[in-house]
Amino acid sequence: MKPLILLLGMLLLLLPSTGQAKSQWQKHDKSGGPVAIHMGPWSCATDRKTGLTWEVKSWHENSHYYKATYTFYDPKTKLGVKDGGSCQQGQEWYPCDVSDYIAKINQQAYCGITDWRLPTLRELNSLIYQKNIEGKLLINRYIFPRTTRAIYMTADKVQIEGVWHITMMDFWRYRIDKRKLDVVANVRLVSGLRD
Repeated sequence: MKPLILLLGMLLLLLPSTGQAKSQWQKHDKSGGPVAIHMGPWSCATDRKTGLTWEVKSWHENSHYYKATYTFYDPKTKLGVKDGGSCQQGQEWYPCDVSDYIAKINQQAYCGITDWRLPTLRELNSLIYQKNIEGKLLINRYIFPRTTRAIYMTADKVQIEGVWHITMMDFWRYRIDKRKLDVVANVRLVSGLRD
């Protein structure tokens, strides 16, 4: 009985963020069906303010595993590094890149969506949740519980002294960096109108 009471107490600590969650977020299952804000599991979340739907990472060792990392690669322009990341399916790790990942979940129609893509910096920035306690991730951890302290890749690219770089952001210290295209990073995909 005590573990259940402890668990309920821990969940109540998360409730300050659920006020925002109830008004701003709609959770979805992997088929795209709605999930009540206080229920789970959920695979995606739509931000009612922006109209964007975001991938929610999984602790299961599958395509959406929160510890998977990717390199940027665009098969049309050949920019980036193909298969430079590290993805997991069950007990097996395999090389991967962003274009592989996007193609895979679009083919699956993950959450009923077939236009997943990398977010722009502005879009990723919309996930910053300023009410977090100092020393905690700057994202709504009730909606996005498996967010790492690593850098997240955006779609924003720029040439610096003739070398292509991609913009990265983290939810830990809110750093924005431009890194060469061979960098390995986390990804949180988005669907919806581009800004």
